[in-house]
Amino acid sequence: MAMLQRQQASAIIAARTKIVEGAVSMVEMALEQLAHKNVVQLDEERKAAMVSYLLVVLCGERSTQPVVNAGTLYNGEKRPCLNASPFCCAWTSVCSTR
Repeated sequence: MAMLQRQQASAIIAARTKIVEGAVSMVEMALEQLAHKNVVQLDEERKAAMVSYLLVVLCGERSTQPVVNAGTLYNGEKRPCLNASPFCCAWTSVCSTR
């Protein structure tokens, strides 16, 4: 029984490693293409936020729900999300968790 549990744990770790490697590759590709095609200019803070959001979405086990930000990313005080989701309303001016 213990041997089977170790094998299952090793398989899970190997699978998660592949998922993370693929996600990092996709994020790198997205950043490179955005820069190359001059789609958007991202400062280091916005780039870090985008990387964080994409990695959560690509590596997460649950499906995500998009949130439309009706304001600008540069107004008001920025606070970390209290809902443990990068797509939470905590980054907008109408947050229900503040």
